[in-house]
Amino acid sequence: MLSALPAIKNKIHADAQAYFGSQGPGLAVGLVLDDGLYYSEGFGFADAQKTRVPDENTIFRAGSLSKVMTGTGLLTLIDDPARKMKLTDPADKAGFLPELKSVCPVFNQSCARGSQNLGITLGHLVSHTSGLANVMEQTNAHVPVWTSDLQKSWLLFSPGTQSAYSGVAVEGVGLIEQRVSGMSYVDFMSKNLFAPLGMKSTSMDQSTLPQHSLAQKWMFNTGTQDNKCLDSCSVASGHCMGQAHSVAERQECVRDKKQCDAGCPPSKTTWWFTKFDQIIAGDDQPMILPAGGLATTVSDLARFIKMWLTRKAPQVNGRPLLKAETIKSAPTSLFTSTAPGPKSCKSGMTDKNGFSYSPCGTAYGFGVNWYVGDKPYLEHNGDEPGLSGSETRIDQSRNMGATGLISTEPYPQSPGVDPGFIDTVVFGLLSDAESADTGASWSGKVLPAGVARVLYLSGKKPGKDDLNAFTPAFIAANHLTEGNIVSFLTQWQGQVGACSSFRVREVRSSSSIDVVLSCQKSNWDTILDVEEKAPHRISWPVISGGKPQSEKCTDSCNRDEGQCMAQAHSSSDRQQCVREKTQCLAECK
Repeated sequence: MLSALPAIKNKIHADAQAYFGSQGPGLAVGLVLDDGLYYSEGFGFADAQKTRVPDENTIFRAGSLSKVMTGTGLLTLIDDPARKMKLTDPADKAGFLPELKSVCPVFNQSCARGSQNLGITLGHLVSHTSGLANVMEQTNAHVPVWTSDLQKSWLLFSPGTQSAYSGVAVEGVGLIEQRVSGMSYVDFMSKNLFAPLGMKSTSMDQSTLPQHSLAQKWMFNTGTQDNKCLDSCSVASGHCMGQAHSVAERQECVRDKKQCDAGCPPSKTTWWFTKFDQIIAGDDQPMILPAGGLATTVSDLARFIKMWLTRKAPQVNGRPLLKAETIKSAPTSLFTSTAPGPKSCKSGMTDKNGFSYSPCGTAYGFGVNWYVGDKPYLEHNGDEPGLSGSETRIDQSRNMGATGLISTEPYPQSPGVDPGFIDTVVFGLLSDAESADTGASWSGKVLPAGVARVLYLSGKKPGKDDLNAFTPAFIAANHLTEGNIVSFLTQWQGQVGACSSFRVREVRSSSSIDVVLSCQKSNWDTILDVEEKAPHRISWPVISGGKPQSEKCTDSCNRDEGQCMAQAHSSSDRQQCVREKTQCLAECK
């Protein structure tokens, strides 16, 4: 698979260039195996100044991938034996969401609100089969108003018989998590899910994260390109009309303009990007966060994906965060009916309150907020319209997953641009990696041979013949000979220890990668260059063996603090920079 990465990178680079190039937006992708993040790469820019390329640690808004996180949060409660909860529990029971008793069962028809028994379970809420609205009031969605709105709404169908994508149902799950745990929803998710998984740069409220690590958002715009020929015709027509003295002369001006316009090329629709620094709609409304508040990184999503690939969750209080059987059942649709939705709700509906309901479909298709209708994948995307989004796809059968985060519209609608951009990137990454993984041997392939040399050298007893592993340029730069190669490698091994695995942070060329090796004494981050021709000798740029990852992390914290201070405009801003650096340094340890 390693030898396929240069072609994979070039393909994504071409897609990114065709969409946003160097105009501002950024994209970060990751390929995840059962031992964690294997490959990551960034394209475009992370900052407004267009100086930094995004990487696996850049924080993006992920849109509706939030729903998967909220559903997983519910599973942590269900798999906690002390809670005694099940997906089949009635969602309207006391302590959950009793406000559902006021929802009317027949769309836009009155009922005795407060005494309804709709049969909605927790499983319905996390599989889009409840029949609830998709969107209610978003400009005032604090808990009291949200629950009041819910009690004025209707069901689109009987729970479990159909599906209709429902943000409201997931928002209700967030409120249930808050009520059951006794914590705020944001704190519950951080303490019950993100912290156990080591997702230190993830939150359902982006304001709680280091602001200098957030990707700059760029609004996607589309419109008609200036047409100088048509403009010229209009100017000429204006002059003509200004000199016309009769109806006949004005009619002649009109005919001349039509003839002039006909000789011009057609106007082209184009797209462009503008910086967006305002708050995303709904971010100041706590009940919207469970369905769309997620801010995260490729690195953190890799930790989340790894859990679904290995079917093994971290231990919390002496028990697994999620049971193995819970993770194993993830690709199973919670409801199996494939009956098509009625024609009356095929195109979506609006109720008497102005609340919107999604189009109906078959009940089959969703597990716990994962879409499972495209076997064998677990999948979910996200779209903060015009601004940011994500796609994540997991193949448990192949122990492989891919994710992508973007700081502009993930599904651009304009002639000449791929309307499924983020899907093309992520699905292509996973497909190409799975195809490459079927290769029988890596023998004789440049990058695999180079990495294998490093892994071998890190763990063997050094000998004078090891001089042959390095390029002539590396030997000359480090003044190596048969007489000192043993001491050189011994010193390097003393710094990093034996290395057992690796991940690729960036593909520089078909023979050069930025690689992080997991070694006994430290993670070793270096640039590995490999000769194209056999015997594929190697070199790296840092004579001492490279800084340990902790030192590189510290350097990054210092650099980020400098950028933060440069943009600070007050004492409180500077104090915030100091707090963020302190947090950053703590995470390096």
